[in-house]
Order: sequence, then structure tokens, then C-alpha cells
Amino acid sequence: MPEMEPDDDIPKYYRQLSAWHFFPNHEIPVITSALLSRQVYPASSSVFPQNLLWTDFRATLVPLPLTGLIPSEMQTKLFLGSVVTEAFNGYAEGSAPVAYVPNLCDFETREWYMRYPNGKVAQGAISKWFTFPAGSFRASQGLDDKPLIATAIQLADTGKVAVHLTWFAQANKCIGRAITEGNSLYRYGVVNTLACGILPQKELLFMLRPEGTAQEAHIFPCSVGVKRQGSRIGLELPEPDQLYWSLDPLGKTRLTQEESDSLGLPRLQFGFFMIANFWHEYQYRALRTFWEARGLNPYNNDVAQFLDSALVEVE
Repeated sequence: MPEMEPDDDIPKYYRQLSAWHFFPNHEIPVITSALLSRQVYPASSSVFPQNLLWTDFRATLVPLPLTGLIPSEMQTKLFLGSVVTEAFNGYAEGSAPVAYVPNLCDFETREWYMRYPNGKVAQGAISKWFTFPAGSFRASQGLDDKPLIATAIQLADTGKVAVHLTWFAQANKCIGRAITEGNSLYRYGVVNTLACGILPQKELLFMLRPEGTAQEAHIFPCSVGVKRQGSRIGLELPEPDQLYWSLDPLGKTRLTQEESDSLGLPRLQFGFFMIANFWHEYQYRALRTFWEARGLNPYNNDVAQFLDSALVEVE
């Protein structure tokens, strides 16, 4: 409409706030049903809003799922269930996880899969490989930080419910009063997926050819390790020398870097990604109000004891 401001004039933060409740989320109805079905709460406090429709409370808890390319050194610090911060203008520089939600939940492994639109996947008796036809990776294509292929580990749906319920019970205790009583520039989220991707080295994309690659070429990705540290589950990236191009459909012969460059193939690197569900300060305020209205103190272990939750570990 002519009278509306162009999208470019609206800060990204406000666009996200207005749109994120449309994200589908299957865990929140289960979580809120668990919260609201508790029949024996402590005596309600005087501030309990009798006219509030608690069945609509789930709308307050819908998270914003964000994917981020993380520095590779963070692979030793991030686990499924890690609590991380994110500034409205991007991930906080050098920030480490602020907490960890203990879980013995099932997790799922997603084998290597194709992300590049024109690629093909083939499965042999022993390995899987990915084929990119001649003409791929044109200089004008504008490759970004999205991986060509990726593999991931993620919490199963029941695990997400358990981890999020534990975090909702103790979030205010862990992150303190500042997030719910001020205008914090950070949102806090829980990691539910860790991924390894193979992506082009962005600083060398200028070497790509206008017409794309000269020949069909293949990538044979190696397996990615699952790292266990007590109950913590993480991802271990392969060594860089295990990543190569080949013209051989069996992958027996590696192309040298010079040969790859001459064919217009991008230089490759492993990338470490995470997907986390984030909540803003107003949502943590809503949780605080909810627990206080139920007669529980959100800043100590009252809620965790009431829900029989494991204690969140502050990093």
C-alpha cells in the first residue's frame, strides 16, 4: 500500500517481532499443556489475573528459530541443550554458552544431504557422494554462507519438549533479573541442532568462472563424529584434508587445488552451524509473571522442584 513505509525503513528487529509468531512449532502446545494441566499449584498470589485465558499462553512462548554459522573453535563448547545469547544485530562477538540444560534425551542423526539446487546425490555400497554438473558455481550466482551439503545431529521431538520445559522452569533464575526488568539487547535461546556443512571459501569466490565449472565433479564427504562429554552431546568436525574434489565417480583420485581452480570449482571448507530457539526479554517476563502468579519464585529452584526438573548448569 502506498501509505505504508518500505520494508527497508523498518529495523530488522521489529520485522522479526511482527513475523516470528507465524513460525510453526509443534513442541509449544505440548509444553503449555504440561504447564497448565498441573492441578496442585501452590496458593495463587494476589496478582494472579483471574480473567486471563491461560490456554492462550502458548502464543507467548512461540520461539524464533535462528540458524548461525559459528566459529569452528566453538565446537568444543556447544552441545545439544546449550543456552546461547544473540544480540539483535548478530551473534555476540566471542560469546560462549551461558548455560547448559542437562538432558538424557534421544537425538537424531541426519546423514549428509544436498543443499545446492542443481546437485545430485548417489549412494554406493560403502559411501555416498554428491555430483555437481558442468556449469555449476557461476561467478554471478552469488554463493553465500549456506552449505552445499550438510549433516546434523538434533534433539528428537520429545527431547525438545523436555529441554524447553526445563529451561522455562529456570530461565529467570539463570539469566537474572536484568533480562526481565530492563530492555536487554540480547535474546536467549536453546540449541536443538548442531550441523557440519561443506561450503565455498567466501574470500576466494572471485576465482569462479562466468560460465561455471568446466566439468562434472564430485564431493565424497567423510563421516562426522558425535562427541560425548558426560550427558552432553556435541559434534566433532573432520580434519580439513579430508575434503576434496574428484572427477572420478568412485572418488579414488583427488584433484589438486590447482586443478580444481582451473576447472572453476570453488575451494571448500567445513563450517560449523547451530540452530537454536530464541526468546525475547518480554517472553521471559511472561514466564516470570506466570510462575509468580502460580505462587512460585522464578528466581530460585522453586519451579524446578515443583516440576521435578534437572537443574540447569550455569556456565
